[in-house]
Amino acid sequence: GMLSGFARTQPAARLETVSGMSSDLRDKLAAGDIEVALVKREPGSGECVASWPEELVWVRGAGFDVDAEPVPLALFPQGCLYRQRAIRGLDKAQRRWRVAFGSHSLTGIQAAVASGLGVTVLPTTALLAEHRECGGMPALPPTELALLTSPGARSGMQRALIDFLVAQLQPA
Repeated sequence: GMLSGFARTQPAARLETVSGMSSDLRDKLAAGDIEVALVKREPGSGECVASWPEELVWVRGAGFDVDAEPVPLALFPQGCLYRQRAIRGLDKAQRRWRVAFGSHSLTGIQAAVASGLGVTVLPTTALLAEHRECGGMPALPPTELALLTSPGARSGMQRALIDFLVAQLQPA
């Protein structure tokens, strides 16, 4: 929605967008393959144009038993902060777990959880109406969403995109 909103305000803009794991996007940024990236990361872990905290919660589908052992998890691939938070939290709480579903896609993880395949860790902004927060699960430290840019001078259009994203991502 944000990108289509920007395209409507800047009809001359020609955006080429990619999605992927934050680690891959940072690599693309460093290689000069992309110019702007929104990434998930540890809070305060480097320079950025702007950042926003993400509160993480354990999420289940309606009727899902969170006391199941081992805990079935719906997880993003290795390298994802949400995955790391889930596994570390359960390990620290000495709860057994297993991967029940894996996907690179947020919508895939959301659907798997909603249908009862497992529980997961998501930011509160990614919860669906059919999701329920899980009580009795380990506490989760926050992450942050950070806006990163490639080094060097920015064109007028890049600056306009950055300013638009910053304004759109500000809390209401």
